[in-house]
Amino acid sequence: MVIDLEKFPARLTQKQRAEHIVSLVDSFLRCDECSGQGYYEVDKPVVDYTNGGFLDAQRVKCEHCNGDGEITELEQLQ
Repeated sequence: MVIDLEKFPARLTQKQRAEHIVSLVDSFLRCDECSGQGYYEVDKPVVDYTNGGFLDAQRVKCEHCNGDGEITELEQLQ
């Protein structure tokens, strides 16, 4: 967005302001799958023959938001 500082700002109607706010909110929605972090952790089993093995936490990039943590389209919320 380019802002011309010499130009006097135009007054918006209440409807235009509401539409602008809705467009901003729609563009910055937090991903529910990863809680806005962009990744989630999965348990990966690791074989250890002496101690019986254990689970190791591994970070995986969220496929729902492509690792951004934000959803830009309302269709992705379903």
